[in-house]
Amino acid sequence: TFYDKGALDSGIRYGYIPDAAHTDGDLYVYFPQQNVLAVGDAAYGEGWPFMDWWTGGWIGGIVGGLQRILTIANRDTKIVPAHGRVLTYADITSQVEMYGTIFDRLNQMLNKGRGPSEAVAAKPAKEFEDKMGNADEFIRSAFESQWAYLSPDA
Repeated sequence: TFYDKGALDSGIRYGYIPDAAHTDGDLYVYFPQQNVLAVGDAAYGEGWPFMDWWTGGWIGGIVGGLQRILTIANRDTKIVPAHGRVLTYADITSQVEMYGTIFDRLNQMLNKGRGPSEAVAAKPAKEFEDKMGNADEFIRSAFESQWAYLSPDA
């Protein structure tokens, strides 16, 4: 892992996504001639993402990482995640909205003293399950990631 950005002689740009999406060391590589952006696990092309929260990944980082991807890409960029289909700028925009909604709902539950099981039972991602699949495991992980990120010494 590195925590920098740069460019190769060929014009290919690379960089660190500091938002701690999948982990605290997500990277991107942008190929400007092809207008292709490889983002690894910072975005998912199918299903719910995996947050490696014990190495710093968290739900707020997913939102921030996706927002950062939008600053690198343009409307015609092909965005290549580690899993699933190639994504578009519009796909990433939709994901920012979806994960932002879930993040806000989980944050409200956390602030009310709820636990992971209560978060899962509340179904904060119910309207997205038809497209994404059952969210129970993701919600548990997202809640735990948020708790770990906001309370690192607990």
